[in-house]
Amino acid sequence: MARINQGNLTSGRSRDRMLEIMERTETTPLLKPGLGEGATIAYKTGNIGSMIADVGLISLPKGKRYIAAVMVNRPFNDDRARELITQISRAAYRILAQPDVPPSSLPDPAIPTQMDPEILKNLPIQSVEATAKRG
Repeated sequence: MARINQGNLTSGRSRDRMLEIMERTETTPLLKPGLGEGATIAYKTGNIGSMIADVGLISLPKGKRYIAAVMVNRPFNDDRARELITQISRAAYRILAQPDVPPSSLPDPAIPTQMDPEILKNLPIQSVEATAKRG
């Protein structure tokens, strides 16, 4: 996603068209429900039953951008993983949407720490990976 955003894979025109298409994605979003009002996202979800993921380029209302990618290995089609991804997105958004957050104050990677413990306690997660990078 970072390489697409930076224009390293396609021409600028093709990149803009690709992001426009990804902003209109009609699949059930996982990261998008965690975003605040006015934020937009160009995203791609993935689901193979035992694993679910979402990656997106998020644009905040004041122009700041970041990339988030979350992949959860889960029991087959367990919908609790969807809520976990949304909570990770919400926590990352809260951190990165703050005005004038210097990069040095962000965790590396910016993995949110305030998620509903009930979701985590009841989900036999084999692995969770989350990254959020300022763009």
